[in-house]
Amino acid sequence: MIVAIAFLLGASLDFKSLYERGQLLYSRGEWEEARQTLAKATGVNPKSFDARFLLGATLVQLNRTSDAIRELRIACELNPAHRDAAKLLAIQYGATDNHPEAVKLLAALVDVPPLDEEIHLLLIEAYQETGQGDRALQLAEKTMQRFPRSAAAHHWMGLELKDAARFVEAKQFLDSAIRLDPDYQPAYVAEGDLALKQEQCEEAEKYFRTALAQKQDDAAAHIGMSRALAGQNQASAAIQVLQRAAELTADPRIHLELSQLYLRTGDNKRATHEADLYRRKKAEMRAQ
Repeated sequence: MIVAIAFLLGASLDFKSLYERGQLLYSRGEWEEARQTLAKATGVNPKSFDARFLLGATLVQLNRTSDAIRELRIACELNPAHRDAAKLLAIQYGATDNHPEAVKLLAALVDVPPLDEEIHLLLIEAYQETGQGDRALQLAEKTMQRFPRSAAAHHWMGLELKDAARFVEAKQFLDSAIRLDPDYQPAYVAEGDLALKQEQCEEAEKYFRTALAQKQDDAAAHIGMSRALAGQNQASAAIQVLQRAAELTADPRIHLELSQLYLRTGDNKRATHEADLYRRKKAEMRAQ
């Protein structure tokens, strides 16, 4: 009995020192060293929520998405009510196109007080990505009621109305998002997309330029800019925008867009090359 107690005390002290060391390494941004230390900590105490959560967050920093999902799932099973763990796991699900799992995870928390704005926004996006546009719009309306001064809530309401082809109303909400927060970059991207839908290419270009001035590596803004330029018969400039984007972001959509532009200009060889790059990068993302 004394031996067993001594063993448990030793294990407890060992876990504490490992976890605290892992916290320190994480705070310093020493991700690989933190991962190794926290993996040892979870080996000593597999049911520690704190160690699992921090290990998952560390794996996110290392871009080891599938491993991060494994650890964050365990963390959420150990503490289903922990919002930060749920949000981080939902973001990783989104990164791997596993939006149905994000919906299941977030829908259980969205109406639980105290209400969390970020959970609402992540769930709207997950609904949208799973083709549940009606639910996305309903939740956007609820989010507006619950967080009326949120630029992000106005932005998502505008997006949902845009997708419902209610362009006048969408414009009003997107304008409101920018008034509430002139630095809220996604609203400028959405305004550009809305202008493109209405074939207002010059107007769209202005919004995308503003968005890119705020966030140079935004793949969606680069794609929108290229479409705005192509819509003004500036195919060469549109291609240059995407080539620049490929240097700034690993988003595979850039290569798909380039492939389509090269096809339009009759450059089938480059079009095929970019299409191959798109498929390869998409497969790499799923394998992470």
